[in-house]
Amino acid sequence: KTAQQRHIKTLDKELNIEPKCISIRDMDITYADRLVVIQGVFIPSADGTKSWCECDSLGMPINTTHILCDQRGDSLEIFIPSTCRYGAEPLPAGIGRVCGIGDYFNHKVQLRVVNHSLDFQP
Repeated sequence: KTAQQRHIKTLDKELNIEPKCISIRDMDITYADRLVVIQGVFIPSADGTKSWCECDSLGMPINTTHILCDQRGDSLEIFIPSTCRYGAEPLPAGIGRVCGIGDYFNHKVQLRVVNHSLDFQP
């Protein structure tokens, strides 16, 4: 075996990882680095004028956070990295579901939206 074969394990098939369905209220540090989906949520700032990522004075996207809410009044900060491919798209209006990875940053639990995995109905 080569050195690479001894130290790198490869998978023969694609991983099919299903997100854990939770509520905003369930979200805590135990979900850090775990794929989750939260249903029945909305983004209050989705007024048709805001995009996922804000831009700096040069027009370049910057890391952006938004608040995700549910009908019970619970809320959660969602993080959108400036490097995402959907940053210029408008925030979705209505009620829907968001898939992301639990995160813990600055002593706060967040949801890091990944791969634009969401479904909203106006």
